Amino acid sequence: MLYLEAKGTVTDGQRVIVTRGEVNWAQQDPGECVLGILSGIAIRSDGSVDPDSGTLHRYTWNPDNDDLDPLAYDYYPPDEAQIE
Repeated sequence: MLYLEAKGTVTDGQRVIVTRGEVNWAQQDPGECVLGILSGIAIRSDGSVDPDSGTLHRYTWNPDNDDLDPLAYDYYPPDEAQIE
């Protein structure tokens, strides 16, 4: 059995955003995950997706730190840092 992480994008798909949970799942199940990226999705003028658009790319999904670029961090301000 393989687990699929599916992503869709209007871009060329050379870069996609993945969540911490998606990365954790793949790292906990090494060799059992694949990443599918549907790139080049076309959006019609009415906002709907053209179902005939896009190109599917499939990859082995074994992310490590060299493959990841952090975009954001969760920050928990301590109560004592609050300015009143």
